[in-house]
Amino acid sequence: PTHKLHIEGTDANMLLYDTNTAGLLHIKGAGNGYINAGLLLQCTNGNHDRGMGVFMHDEGVNSEWYAGIPYATGGSYMIGYRSSINSHSNDTAQTTYALMTLKNNGNLGIGVTNPVGKLDVRGTVTASMFHANTSADAGSPEYSFGEDPDTGMYWGGANVLAFSTAGTVRFTLN
Repeated sequence: PTHKLHIEGTDANMLLYDTNTAGLLHIKGAGNGYINAGLLLQCTNGNHDRGMGVFMHDEGVNSEWYAGIPYATGGSYMIGYRSSINSHSNDTAQTTYALMTLKNNGNLGIGVTNPVGKLDVRGTVTASMFHANTSADAGSPEYSFGEDPDTGMYWGGANVLAFSTAGTVRFTLN
């Protein structure tokens, strides 16, 4: 091979090579399993709390992205970002820089590193449309407030919007 780096595996006939085009690295394969090509980062010392992932540093704008297991926080996956950083730093793997965190229980946090629900957003959410489950139950309205789950707004039936406090219907619009 004429490549600078050439590694072939016997089990999946994998080829890892530098294409010699502006430093691009391609991982190419023709496997017969569930994936054709992949990248595996594997911790062998059993210490998953040390962080493990991929760093992407852009010297042109002095910023760095990180995607992987955060430092000192096993059981989660994060995407993090740092600006004004002149050179690569392993610190980017700390949850301080997390923009989004996915926990191993399926909870996703945006702006929060320990999400308590399937989607936990800290900050303003902008959406073009939102659909809530319709329970028509004053005791558990679709839109409720933190520590007061039986107070809020809910679907009161076809073309009816209802409001409740303490689990009791207080006002309806139809």
